[in-house]
Amino acid sequence: MQTEIYEFMRVKPLDINYDYNLRFEVLTTMGKIRKYDLVQVNTPHNYLFSPKAIEILTALCPEQIQIFDTLIQCKDGNITEYKAVNILNEVDVSDPEKSKYKYFDSGRVRGYEKYVFHDDCMGRNHIARDTKFHAPIIISPTLKEAFEKAKIKGCKYWGGD
Repeated sequence: MQTEIYEFMRVKPLDINYDYNLRFEVLTTMGKIRKYDLVQVNTPHNYLFSPKAIEILTALCPEQIQIFDTLIQCKDGNITEYKAVNILNEVDVSDPEKSKYKYFDSGRVRGYEKYVFHDDCMGRNHIARDTKFHAPIIISPTLKEAFEKAKIKGCKYWGGD
């Protein structure tokens, strides 16, 4: 059974001993993948992390993530060193008085027109997903600084509207 990468957006612990069969076939070369430390898969909000990025995450916030093996099948071979990361925290990062959301008919948030963060919204967390809108990965200023210092490639930083 192949687990969808969407399981990693639910902000819940996954069975660390289960083989989630995280295999991705890409239409590019191993060299092009390895130019980046974060590689998007399936959705714009799920990434595979390079060993360099994993080293930073495990140093700053090991209790806030779970790490899973992956296989990336490229045109010219396989890559196994990139990892899927399950983020275990969710944080209410947006200011409801200043933000403007888009909703599904069910009432669940599906996106935003304007997204404004609370001051110090991350608290002691270094990596989390938003409580209202699980898709984006939210990181602390400390983690952002560590990624920038290490020249992590493949992510964009956005501080809200």
